Amino acid sequence: VKCDEESYEYVRFLFSYAEKIFQDFTKDFQFKNQIVFEIFDKDSITIEMMNNYVISMVDTFNEYLNIITLNINNTFNELNNVSEYFIYKYITQTNNNLISNKGTSETIIREMLSWFKQSILYFYCKSEISYIQSKLGSHINSKDKFVTNLVYVYFFAERIIFKNNFLTSIMNISDNSYLKFMNSETFLNDLISFKCLLLEIIKNYIISETYFYKDYKLTIFFLFYRKYLKSTEIFPENLDFWIIKENITQEKMQFFEENVRSSLRYENFKEFTEYERNINIIIRLKQILSQNSEH
Repeated sequence: VKCDEESYEYVRFLFSYAEKIFQDFTKDFQFKNQIVFEIFDKDSITIEMMNNYVISMVDTFNEYLNIITLNINNTFNELNNVSEYFIYKYITQTNNNLISNKGTSETIIREMLSWFKQSILYFYCKSEISYIQSKLGSHINSKDKFVTNLVYVYFFAERIIFKNNFLTSIMNISDNSYLKFMNSETFLNDLISFKCLLLEIIKNYIISETYFYKDYKLTIFFLFYRKYLKSTEIFPENLDFWIIKENITQEKMQFFEENVRSSLRYENFKEFTEYERNINIIIRLKQILSQNSEH
């Protein structure tokens, strides 16, 4: 009877996975940033107008992100309620040693991270995967639930790959191709959800400083900008792609901040190099996001 009950719960768990892999985490959001149209109807744009615009844009982004993260965490919570059945089945099928194999959760995590590093999506999530890998061991809370959520993200990633026909070897993909993928609205929606999933796992289960979550919201913000506001041309084109390629770390952000301070010798923003413009925008947005976010 015990085996039958466990089998039943495991089947229920698999059905939960199958159903939730296809959900749209962004479906409850409706874009309505009226200030965009008000500003760009003006003949001239003052600094105050621009600041108001950026703050309004960040407020809208935070609303967007809150909806996504709420939907993600609802999904994670439902899956976590039956996470022990997934762990039980995985261990018994691969090891037959449920009680004494204390390293099994970490083994699964390493297998998942290895898969991500070989997938076409790794280009877009190097920072997150590298960060998770650096925290393996004593830095992860509730490993069974962490594994459950990470495997869910794996299946979600597989869905993205097949849905967008990304079956080419990563050895054959150029930077231009990675950028071209981001111009697809379908993939862009998937990419935003995918990065939010990874970020919520990090926030929920990894014992760390809060810097990573705050810093890496920047990338999602610029993906949001590409989706809804690219036509305004306020920010440099493809800044989201640039920051993804930079592979953000705490050290990299500190380096940006030091460079921003040194670039303040210029009075005219137009005198900045492309690199200086990018990092000035990134650091300024980081400050605004930190001031206008509950996360």
